[in-house]
Amino acid sequence: MGSKEGKKLYVPGLKMKDLPAIKYTIEQFLSGAPSWRVRLNDAWLADLPRDQFATSIEFGKLIFALWTEERSESWRVAGCEPRSVGLRLMLTRRMGGERFRLDLGTTGIRPGDFDGLAELRETHLERIVAALRARFSPMALVSSGVGRSHVSGLSSIYTRVAFRAAGRRLAAVSIGENEADESIHGILTAAIIWTHQLAGSSLPPERCLIIVPEKRSSIIARRMTALSAETRTRLEIFELQPQDNILRPIQPADQGLLFDPVAIRLARARPELRPSRSIPVPGRLPTGMRAISHPDTGALRLTCHGLEVAEVTARGTRINRAVAKAAGLRRGSGLHQLGARVAQIRRAESDQRWHPLFRWQAERWLEELIREDPVRIDPQLNPKYLYPQVPAHGASGKGRIDLLGIRHDGRLAILELKVTEDLELPMQGLDYWLRVEWHRKRGDFHRRGYFADASVSSLPAVLYLVAPVFRFHREFEVVSRAIDPEVPVYRISLNEDWRSGVKVLKRDRLNVTPHFSGPGDETLPRHAQRRPRH
Repeated sequence: MGSKEGKKLYVPGLKMKDLPAIKYTIEQFLSGAPSWRVRLNDAWLADLPRDQFATSIEFGKLIFALWTEERSESWRVAGCEPRSVGLRLMLTRRMGGERFRLDLGTTGIRPGDFDGLAELRETHLERIVAALRARFSPMALVSSGVGRSHVSGLSSIYTRVAFRAAGRRLAAVSIGENEADESIHGILTAAIIWTHQLAGSSLPPERCLIIVPEKRSSIIARRMTALSAETRTRLEIFELQPQDNILRPIQPADQGLLFDPVAIRLARARPELRPSRSIPVPGRLPTGMRAISHPDTGALRLTCHGLEVAEVTARGTRINRAVAKAAGLRRGSGLHQLGARVAQIRRAESDQRWHPLFRWQAERWLEELIREDPVRIDPQLNPKYLYPQVPAHGASGKGRIDLLGIRHDGRLAILELKVTEDLELPMQGLDYWLRVEWHRKRGDFHRRGYFADASVSSLPAVLYLVAPVFRFHREFEVVSRAIDPEVPVYRISLNEDWRSGVKVLKRDRLNVTPHFSGPGDETLPRHAQRRPRH
């Protein structure tokens, strides 16, 4: 079954009055079949029964959630579009800083059936080859393709071309303008992985061209400035101008947004969250639940290991309906009944690890545990200062640094946390590092109330990429080692059962070279601190 083409229910900045209609459209669609095939940003995610989806209106936002045996996901809905073969949802996270496209179709649907993306990508491949011929004349095409690749980590959405020009072997990786922002930003990671793969071939290319749609290169150009010199010499950025199909070179540099003091003004440091004095805690809370007040509004948020269960204001209590629905409670169930149910499931020794209440907001759970004792991540971290969810503005909108701290030696510390495989982890962390460095060099942190009595070092911030030991993508090291050694990047490998207590199994510096002995290596294990003999 599937919806027919219908009105596109998408308006930037949806208003509260729009949400019930969109919620009804989604739920009506899901009721039309017992199970649905899910595609997220053009990658097939899973075939799921309809009872593993949930929609709810919470605090003026429409939330869409799904869960599988391996993962739980939730987003804010920005709109939906009924299509001839399914339903498309436009989703966001991190205050709009991350945008996603999710397609729902019957389990018998084939790739490309949603919107003819296969045909669009073939057309884009033809345009790229024509543009390359125009720029590199004469040109001999060696190979070209789009779709599934044998290279791990190289998504099928990227167009790949190998060719010869003026006696040089070159390669190009490209993406069309119809693709999601997240996929366009990920092309740099794809290019790094592909060039690494081609470097081991019998005829490796001298350079790889990264070709993106017009006016979509700013994030890639900024990330390029923090890559190693060796990596930068092998990559070039181009924008494809749609009017005349001409490739325009882009320099690896900030494209202006970082120097807009209004757009990226650092948010003020918020005080440590603590119980509200004006709003009393509603009775005794179950073990594992916390009551913290919003530093601006004073509203009391009730959470269980990072998952928000309810909000208490002077006007009354608002229960998180998505949580209540997942808990299987009837409408009208009390707060304490819901809290007890959530606390029973969301605990380290739970016998319901498959349950969405156990899996939702897992990174917030990990964040909470690390905040309790950050020294476990690095003995040099100052436990007095560790700010969670710090807003970070950039070209892609607003993001949030999971944890921002400072070490005893004065160096700032960025902690990016993941509990599932994410190939973009190194580049996402690099984005935050660039933003933190911009503010550090201008003395913004003390001016905005951060690290009050601590001295901020003039040395670059340290980037910690934290995840369970088996949750780093297999190409994680390839991407991380492409980052400039002046950016101290550490992999912090945790125990898989981190909910029972965080333990660091391995702490290693990733992007150090044999001839680089920059600052920050002092937290390496002794065997990893060896220097080459001179």
